[in-house]
Formats: sequence, C-alpha cells, structure tokens
Amino acid sequence: MIDREWRDRIACALRRFASGRLDRTGFDRVMWGASRSVDPAVVALDDEIEWAFLNFGPNRLVGRHALTAAQRRNVARWVLFLRSSEPYAWPIRGSDFIAILRAIGTLGDSWRANEEAWARAGDRALWPFVSSGQLARAASVHPFARRLGPAT
Repeated sequence: MIDREWRDRIACALRRFASGRLDRTGFDRVMWGASRSVDPAVVALDDEIEWAFLNFGPNRLVGRHALTAAQRRNVARWVLFLRSSEPYAWPIRGSDFIAILRAIGTLGDSWRANEEAWARAGDRALWPFVSSGQLARAASVHPFARRLGPAT
C-alpha cells in the first residue's frame, strides 16, 4: 500500500536535507514515525537514509560535508521513487539486530537466503526501483528526472 502522505513528506525533507537547507535535527523531526508507515517503501527508505546520513556525518550537508555527485544522484532517485506511484517490490528487510541474531542462529543460512532474494529482485544499482523500466515510467511522469540511473 502506498502511503502518499509519508512519501511526500519524506521526499520534500530529503531534498531539503541533501541540499543543506535542512539540518539533521529538522530532518529527524520529519522522519520520526516513518518506520510505522504501512508503505514498505517508506520503511525501507527510512532505514537507508538512517544509515546513509544520520548515523554518521555532520549536522548539515554543506561545504566539505556536501554530498558527492553520486550521492546526489542516489538521493534524486530516492526522491523520484517517493514521488512516484510505483510499488516497492524489493524483499522486506527486518530489523538489522534481529537479522544478525537470526543469521547467527542459522549459521548464516538466513543471511544468504536474504541476499539471494535481493539478487533475484532487481538491479541493486537502481534501488528502490527494481528495473530500468520502472525507473523510466516514473521519470516519464517527472520530467526533471529523465536522466537518472545508477550512480557511478
């Protein structure tokens, strides 16, 4: 199920944070509660954003802390996905802590199975899109994004 309210809220805040117009505290305020959304894309992007920007790094992404071209391209693709009506088709990942405990308990079998499911799901370079076709459909609706693809 697509949660349009959360997708729009995160897309706007992510663009502002990535461009340095919103500090980490303001971004945290917006993201608080996103993990309880019914949209698996919102939950997955919440996790990805947390690891990409919020666990490490500065309060504001400006100056020497500004995003690289590849990071900006990734953020633009995430925002495009959030603005789209495309369903999230990747396997759902659970809590990292629980996944680690499960991997230990299964001697790594659960981790390998999860990785195999991700490998079958789509092109990781296009995440959260699963294919170039899905990306092209979203980009056709949002002309600013026609040249988006994998970060290099």
